[in-house]
Order: sequence, then C-alpha cells, then structure tokens
Amino acid sequence: MKIKNMVLHSIAGLALMFNSGIINAEEYFYCGFSNLDGTGQDYSKWVKGGDLSSFKYNKDKKRWEWITEYTYQYIYDNGKYEQIARSEIFDNQIGKCNKAMEKAYKNEIRKIFSKGH
Repeated sequence: MKIKNMVLHSIAGLALMFNSGIINAEEYFYCGFSNLDGTGQDYSKWVKGGDLSSFKYNKDKKRWEWITEYTYQYIYDNGKYEQIARSEIFDNQIGKCNKAMEKAYKNEIRKIFSKGH
C-alpha cells in the first residue's frame, strides 16, 4: 500500500502510549478496509476522540470524522468506514470497524512483529 510505512509508525507510537497507560484499550476504533476495487486490504487502530485523536464526532451527521488536506475519513455509528481521497497519493477506501476487525488487526500485528524477530 502507498502509506504502509506511515501506518506502521503510527502503530508503534500508539503501542507505546497504550503500554504506558496513556490510552485505554476501549478508546479505539479497529477497522478493516480496502480500496474500492477490493485491493489493498489493510487494518488500522485509531484513538476515539479526545486530544490524542484526529477523529472527532459530528453529532449532526452521526459519524466520526477525520478531515485533512489529503483525505476525508468517516466512521459511522453502524461501523461503516469510508475514506475519500483528496490527493492522488491516497485511494478511496471502504470497510468496517468492529470487534471482528479488532481480532484481524491484532493478528496482523502479531504477524508483522514475528517477521521482525
């Protein structure tokens, strides 16, 4: 994926904050997503709200939003994930955020760290 290294760096940073007790594990979104054509399957873990998160809740639209110069990212109350690219370095993506994605994410992390050792 185009941003795989950026995701791995953010995972490492969040792991440090989680292990130090700064973030409660229940304050995360666990999401699985892919490009619209089904390629580029990936998983992510994002902090919900607060100062450590870029996702903010929009009550009027009933969704979490992270809007940057590069993407619009939305997580809806039903768990649907959507990314709309604003730059050619990112792809439009869709996915789900739920407990099944938490298991898949943690499995992927175990695979990544086991390859490194």
